[in-house]
Amino acid sequence: MSISGTSVNCIPWVYGPEILALHARVRGTAVGVSASWLWSFFAVMITPTIITKLQWKVYLIFKYLKRNLDFIGLLLPPGDQQLNARGNI
Repeated sequence: MSISGTSVNCIPWVYGPEILALHARVRGTAVGVSASWLWSFFAVMITPTIITKLQWKVYLIFKYLKRNLDFIGLLLPPGDQQLNARGNI
């Protein structure tokens, strides 16, 4: 839990406001944090059922998701480059 809290859970709080323009920052952060909460809730509620029914195959699901999320993360540009491109510094 502490690893998730210090890595993935902080993304909507930090990355969203960094890439959004000032006029959209509040709403964008609210949407990002709400989506993060919703998917965390979904994962917590569905994981025990999945582990009970699929047993060892759950590892393959998590491995696949992790690999794809890492790949998507590599495609996202750093926030300071987006700010420089728009000239909002």
